[in-house]
Amino acid sequence: MLVRGSCFSLLLTASLTLGGIQPAAAEQFTRWREHVLGTSMQWTVETQEQALADATEAWAVAEIERLESIFSRYSPDSELNRLAGLQGQSTRISVDLARVLKWSEELRQLTHGAFDIRVRALLSSSLESNVASARLQQTPFVIQHGDSARPQLTVMDWPEPGWTLDAVAKGYILDQVAVMALDKFPGLKGVCVNIGGDVRIAGELTTLINVENPFHAAEGSEPIVSWEQSKASGIATSGGYRRFEDTSSGCRSHLIDARSGQSVEQVASVTVVARTAMEADGLATAVSVLGVEQGLDLIASRPQWACLIVDAKGIIHTSSRWGEVTGVQPGGSALLQAGDESQAAASPVDIKTMASMVDKPAGLHVHFELTRPSGAAYRRPYLALWLEDADGFPVKTALLWLQTDQPGPRWHRDLTRWHRNDRVRKAAEQRELIGVISGATRGPGQYHAHFDGTDNEGNKLSPGKYTLFLEVTREHGTHQLMRQSVEWSGYPIPVTELEGNVEISAFSFEYLPAASVAPGTASTSADRPSSGTTAYSAEKR
Repeated sequence: MLVRGSCFSLLLTASLTLGGIQPAAAEQFTRWREHVLGTSMQWTVETQEQALADATEAWAVAEIERLESIFSRYSPDSELNRLAGLQGQSTRISVDLARVLKWSEELRQLTHGAFDIRVRALLSSSLESNVASARLQQTPFVIQHGDSARPQLTVMDWPEPGWTLDAVAKGYILDQVAVMALDKFPGLKGVCVNIGGDVRIAGELTTLINVENPFHAAEGSEPIVSWEQSKASGIATSGGYRRFEDTSSGCRSHLIDARSGQSVEQVASVTVVARTAMEADGLATAVSVLGVEQGLDLIASRPQWACLIVDAKGIIHTSSRWGEVTGVQPGGSALLQAGDESQAAASPVDIKTMASMVDKPAGLHVHFELTRPSGAAYRRPYLALWLEDADGFPVKTALLWLQTDQPGPRWHRDLTRWHRNDRVRKAAEQRELIGVISGATRGPGQYHAHFDGTDNEGNKLSPGKYTLFLEVTREHGTHQLMRQSVEWSGYPIPVTELEGNVEISAFSFEYLPAASVAPGTASTSADRPSSGTTAYSAEKR
């Protein structure tokens, strides 16, 4: 009877499948999490089971925390920091730490010493430069695997405060959680994890990759290049245009060439595509410190590597296999306008002001910062940034951040001011903005938006008074509405800072007219338009 029942079940299953009742198609589900490795995580899975999106995200966060406890240079109890005081001694280490150290040493040798996990510690010490340089010529450690499940590490050189594995450890963590998730959860077809802009794809999943322009990194700006990546791979971008350090001689890149002890000045950004995120992560840093020529030579040494470099002059360089790996080429070879190259070529370059070497485009530039609250359960806010004319008509929406999948865009109604006026605009323009200009919600951080002087339909804005609005609403948070009157005219408005709130910690704007006032034209304070007054409203949600 049991055998007969089993056969019947098998035949029934086969007939249902062949008869047209097919399994549900796999879909992509995305989850966001803040405070992961000090930044934001985007977790995307391809599966037939929506519940797996939440289950796998929770598992991934726990696994990331476990791996972080190995590599962290901030935690005194991390496995890495427990190596302190073991100069000249041997100890057993985890396979995870051994893999990351092995790749770090391979990079040191491939770059002939330009990449080194000791450089920050040695250069920040009181050692004479020649002593530090001599130590950097030596091997920092030796690893012996043997028959043990835990490799043996001999520490040859441990400068205080220790080795820095930041350039490779994050990539390794991405690799582990992506690949392990596929093994642990059979219902997954593919995984894409993005932490702070570094990406790992595993299994069957296609995702859009955008490479940001380091000279014009405003929200909504055109990327240098975009492509759909479906092959299992790691993608990482490195550059000093977002991270820099203040020194007595100005702001400098956080990336340092261990051979010279100097910060990187000739490369604005490097994007690498490789087999794994650990490879891409380390190579992006290595190419940044090597520079264009040596960096391209390094990438060309392996058939599975490809890179795109933007140098300090704004010129784009791609490796020989970039088109083969990504399927696309950048639209142009230079990001700066003619005549700007001579300014950008000045050396040394203050990396913080690198983008300012290029004339800012005319229009209204808005900078704001989303507050970073405590707790990983923070829900990303919905946000709209737009201009209304003197009649209150929303002539241009620059930013619209919504969650467009589950639970769906119905929550855009909580952007009460934007939604109310957008219904009027939609009736007049017969054009939907949700799904056209809307983008995914964003986590805490600093953002830059640009109004270029055109309305939603591409027509030139007429001179006159407008009101700038920034509206933010967050589940289990607050609703904030900030407004500021501005004059669209031939007169510039200098950088003006406004008071922040619990959701927006900083907010400022600057207006640059398309054409300056004619030379010799006098103007008094009464002639110049006022930047207006600011109004705020807030309500608890």
